[in-house]
Amino acid sequence: MRLRTLSLVSVALAALGTAFAAAPAQAAAAERPRHCVANVANPSAPVRCYDNFTTAIAKATGGRVTDAPADVRAALRDTDLLARLDATAGKGLDAKAAHRDPTTLAADVLISIEYWDSDFEGSTYTWTAPWGCTTTTGDTDWSAATLVSNWNDEIGSYRGFSNCWVKHFEHIHFGGLCEAFAGDDADLRDNALGADVASSLRSTGNTVALYEHAGYRALSAVHR
Repeated sequence: MRLRTLSLVSVALAALGTAFAAAPAQAAAAERPRHCVANVANPSAPVRCYDNFTTAIAKATGGRVTDAPADVRAALRDTDLLARLDATAGKGLDAKAAHRDPTTLAADVLISIEYWDSDFEGSTYTWTAPWGCTTTTGDTDWSAATLVSNWNDEIGSYRGFSNCWVKHFEHIHFGGLCEAFAGDDADLRDNALGADVASSLRSTGNTVALYEHAGYRALSAVHR
């Protein structure tokens, strides 16, 4: 009986040790950067996430750009890459003028890349649409009333593409404090809205604004 008891204890301790060993590995997997792509023109389309930035950009551009650096910050310093990502800014504008249903068209034009951390680092959330933004600030070209749950209150920096400046809002459905910027911001921590706050966004030609509460109930300041 004593031998059986010792055997059972040994098995239990071994299982416990395995559980403790697995925990750091699971934590590391959870912290590994993920790179998601969302079709802002079709809210019902699933958000797809990938293990590396190169694959995410290839998917976001419909296979047009397949060699983006895996290092997201290095990618933003690659002027040739940025030019190629902006190259289709006018794509689909004929369809827009013809009032085509954007949910039926390929969403392979970059609208913005949102970064988990400041300085354009960490995980990314890339927004795509069938066409870019117009040259006027008097309209909203694209909007997302909510973010996927793990990106809510997590954006630390961003960059707009295809003539789009991005409006970030503190709460879902475009509400709260709004502070407008240029087409990118490397560190939201030093702005009125702050980092890790945004819960929804809009894009328009050549303007970026961040709102704190629903219903656009806040002042906005344009930074040029």
